[in-house]
Amino acid sequence: MKRFRFPFEALERLRRRRREACEVALAQARAARDREAARRAALAIEREAAEADWREAMPSRGLLDVREIASRRAYLGILGQRIALATRALALADREVATRRQAVLEASRAEKAVARLRERRRTAWLAEGAREEQAFVDEVGLLAHRHAVRALGRPA
Repeated sequence: MKRFRFPFEALERLRRRRREACEVALAQARAARDREAARRAALAIEREAAEADWREAMPSRGLLDVREIASRRAYLGILGQRIALATRALALADREVATRRQAVLEASRAEKAVARLRERRRTAWLAEGAREEQAFVDEVGLLAHRHAVRALGRPA
């Protein structure tokens, strides 16, 4: 029997490579998202530390320094803006991860479709091989029967 040959092997390889590329892109997007989340968390910790420092410094002094208060407020305002920007960047990174995840799912579906086609073709090839083998066995059996009948001297 001939070896099984799938006519769409190139397409199958292409779909596999596409899925793998999508998985790499998803991993990169997740890494970028993790970096943005870490950046935002670091800014939040920095802001909490600055607020705690301000709270600790205020009661210990008897007099309030207007310039120091203005400076601390400006610093906290800048940190707030950075946190807002980091939050937006994190949201964009989350959307990018979702987009990349969807691309991986679509690429996987396309790859599985070709795999199902391969399996159907292989099943049909095996069934055809079984039919050919059965026809050969039937022919051999019929020839053996005819030979045995002739050897006994009876007409076939």
